[in-house]
Amino acid sequence: MLLGIAAALALAALAAAALFLTRVRVSGVVTLDSTGHQLLMLDCPRCAEGSAVAVQGVAGKLAAGKVTLRLEPELEPGHQELTVEVGRPPHEYAVTVPVMARFTPDIAPLSDPKPRLSVRVEALPTAAVVLNGRAVALDAQGRGSLELDLTSDLTGPADEKQGIERTLPFTATAPGIAPVRGQLALSVNAVPLRIDAPGDSIVIDSESFMLAGVTQSGGSITVEGRPITVDPTGHFLQRMSVSSVGERTITIRATAPGLAPRMVHVTVRRVADLTPEIERFFAGAERSYAAVAGRLAPDTKVGLEGRVTHIDTIGQRTELVLEVPCDQPACPVRVDYGARTGLQIGDLARVGGRCVGTSREGNQNVPRIEASIVAPGGAP
Repeated sequence: MLLGIAAALALAALAAAALFLTRVRVSGVVTLDSTGHQLLMLDCPRCAEGSAVAVQGVAGKLAAGKVTLRLEPELEPGHQELTVEVGRPPHEYAVTVPVMARFTPDIAPLSDPKPRLSVRVEALPTAAVVLNGRAVALDAQGRGSLELDLTSDLTGPADEKQGIERTLPFTATAPGIAPVRGQLALSVNAVPLRIDAPGDSIVIDSESFMLAGVTQSGGSITVEGRPITVDPTGHFLQRMSVSSVGERTITIRATAPGLAPRMVHVTVRRVADLTPEIERFFAGAERSYAAVAGRLAPDTKVGLEGRVTHIDTIGQRTELVLEVPCDQPACPVRVDYGARTGLQIGDLARVGGRCVGTSREGNQNVPRIEASIVAPGGAP
């Protein structure tokens, strides 16, 4: 009799478990987060609140019948059958989920001469993928890529590391499968690079100039692809030869582990004689002190001459104050020049460059010129 009762209870328990398994339905869909990583979104409306859920060793708890798991490793595109464990002790459910596509950012091309980010795409062969507004060409296996040229973002000086961010909307569609839409967020940090000398351009009448600047501690510098010495603090100083008369633009490139590169272009013009060169510069430049002291647009081409009243040499740079002839008691101009000069206080000098604003000195605003050419002589 007792054996019969035990058997009946066991059968009842099995029937209840079978009824539970019959009523419970687990479904899932794979989507992508903003980094392109796969997320498995599971739905079990009849499961108990707070039930433990595990897939491929990734665990979570149901809230309102739902849970989102970050998959490791990611699933390949296709219809993938997963074993979902629910509850304690776990009940196993077979769930088939369509995986439309996956995106993998690749930073390796940042080291190319024209730095870029690459996004590798793997999708169903029947899928159509649009990333950042561009259709991605897929091969027979559903593989393709999108290239993002970052040359302009990584060109120009920067005193500190700078983040570069891109948000790429994407859509993946395939027959018989719900479309997948979202945004892929990409970000990289770029190495700092500052050129102290000679600045962004310089005119010289000698066979060489000094290149000086600073980058990330532990970073590297190349000039036209050739490495130069960088000290442990990131500072560099190199004499650069200019073999012949003419103009050339050189590219200084900074790199550091784990960071995107940064490039600065410097234009160097070697001439046989500075005097006719500065006269040509003056012919197309603003010469009026009143205009320069007014509200000239930034980067306006300016040519002035006067007497040196102050001079500082800071590293390879020179800071001058010129007293420019005018109809006022004092008409000073501050000049920043990316090289050393042989000028002394009291000398006459002519400078050509661009207006970069004003600086407050005493009770007046003094125009500031970033000079690309400095020559002795001029009006007293």
